[in-house]
Amino acid sequence: MKQEHLETTAAPREPFKEILRRKMDLVAALVGIAVLVLFFAGWLLGPPDDLEGQSTALDAGLAEAEQHLMDTRFSGHAYEMRVRGVLDEVRATWGKVGAEKPEVAAAITWPAVLVKMRRDVESNEVVFPAPQDPRAEARFGANRIEWTTHEDNNVPLSGFRIMRKTGTGALSVLRTVGADVFEYDDADVKPGKDYTYRVLALTEDPTIASQKAESDPSEPATVTAVADFKVGLENVNLEAKTATFKVEKWHNGVWYEKRFTHRIGDVIGRNDAGSGVNYTSGRVMKTLDTERGTEDKERLEVVFDRAGKVLITDGAPVTEKVLVTETFERVQVLLEGGDLPPRTLMYEKR
Repeated sequence: MKQEHLETTAAPREPFKEILRRKMDLVAALVGIAVLVLFFAGWLLGPPDDLEGQSTALDAGLAEAEQHLMDTRFSGHAYEMRVRGVLDEVRATWGKVGAEKPEVAAAITWPAVLVKMRRDVESNEVVFPAPQDPRAEARFGANRIEWTTHEDNNVPLSGFRIMRKTGTGALSVLRTVGADVFEYDDADVKPGKDYTYRVLALTEDPTIASQKAESDPSEPATVTAVADFKVGLENVNLEAKTATFKVEKWHNGVWYEKRFTHRIGDVIGRNDAGSGVNYTSGRVMKTLDTERGTEDKERLEVVFDRAGKVLITDGAPVTEKVLVTETFERVQVLLEGGDLPPRTLMYEKR
C-alpha cells in the first residue's frame, strides 16, 4: 500500500517594521487627526482657571530657590534638596495639569532657569582653600614667611592671617596682612628657637563670610631662628678685669660693627643712638679666667759665621731649627644668655 506524503508550505511572516513602513501614511493621518483634536480642545477649553495664581506662586518659588542657592553655596546637596522641594510643591499645586506632567511648568519661566542653574551648579560652588606653598627662611634677626593664594580659589579675599607657634607650643595669631601681601618678616624671634608658621586666607564677602570667613590653615612651615649679631673678643685688661668685644649687628641689610668694653656680669653691646643701630646682643660676660705658663716651640733662625756674618749657600741664608721657650698668658671669657648655648672665647698674650 502506497503512502502519500503531503507537504504543506507556510508563507513567511512579514516583519513588523515592514508593516509599519507600508502603513506609514495611515499612521501619519491618525497622528494629524490627534493633533487637530488636541489643538481644538485646548483652544476651546483654554488654560486652567488658576493659571495666573499658579504662575505667581511659581515665580515666588523661583525667587526663594535663587535666594537659597546664594545662602547655601557651600552645599550642593542642600541646594539639590531645595530644588526637589520646590518641584514637589509645583506638582502639588498644579491641579489642572496633573502631578505627572510637571514639565508643562516650563512654559511659565522659572523651571527652565532652575534647570540651567542646576546644570551650572558646579560653577556656583565656592572654592575657598588654604593658601599654598608656605615657606619659612631664617634670616639675620628675623624669620621670613612666604605663601601664595591657592590656584583654585574663587573667593574675593580681604587678607591673610599668619599663625605662629614656638617649639611644641600652641598656635596663636601673629599678624594679619592685606590681600596683596604674600610675605612677612617675623623679627620677634630668638636665635636657636624653632618656629612653625601657618597662613589662613580671609574674606569679607557677606554671602561667604556668614558661613566661612576664613579658609583652613595652610600646611606648616618650620624654621630655626638665627642671631642677627656676632661677638668677638678683641682685648683683655687683666688689671681692670675688663674685656673688649667687637660686636657686629645686622641692620637694614648691612653689617655694622662697634667695640664695647665690659666687666663681668655686663650684657655685651648697647644701643647706639647716633647710628640708630642697637648692638645689644643679650649675651652676658659670666667669667674671665686667666692661665699663665710656658711653652717650648721650634722656630727657624739664620746661622752666623765667626765674623758675625750670615752664612749664605746657593744665594740663600742658612737656617737651623732652634727650640725656644715662650711665656704666654691665655684668657678665657665665658658668654651665656641670649637664648643661645654657652660659648667660651679665647684670647692669648705672648
